[in-house]
Amino acid sequence: MKKILSILVACCLLAAGAASADGPSVSASKVWIRTAPVGVQTLSGYMTLENLTDKPLQILGITSPDFGSVMISPASSPGKLHSTLLMKTFDLPPHKVVVFQQDAVHLQLMQPKKRLYDGDMVTLIFNFSDGSTLDLLAPVRRERPAL
Repeated sequence: MKKILSILVACCLLAAGAASADGPSVSASKVWIRTAPVGVQTLSGYMTLENLTDKPLQILGITSPDFGSVMISPASSPGKLHSTLLMKTFDLPPHKVVVFQQDAVHLQLMQPKKRLYDGDMVTLIFNFSDGSTLDLLAPVRRERPAL
């Protein structure tokens, strides 16, 4: 019985290693969320994402246990109602870097579940079209971090 259990454990470890051998599909850097004044129910998130694969990927959704919903906001368009422009999906071209920044594509984190202060950490979970996920911890900050 112990031998069978040992073989099963070894097979599970090998399968886990094979599954992660391909590595991540997307990398993230410079991740942060801007604090908001008291009563504001939408915060903005910024980061750099890089598609590490040879195939186009799509962000299918972003969730956070710290917010009611997370959407992607495209670059500002004069004369357009901002809330109608929010996107649930977003394309990441192969081997390309996409910068989420102020006055460009960025995250809209809505209905915070508690008041967030400078220095707090927020969990973001990205789901991609290839079935991969990316879990991030994003610091909440008053100002953009130094580059």
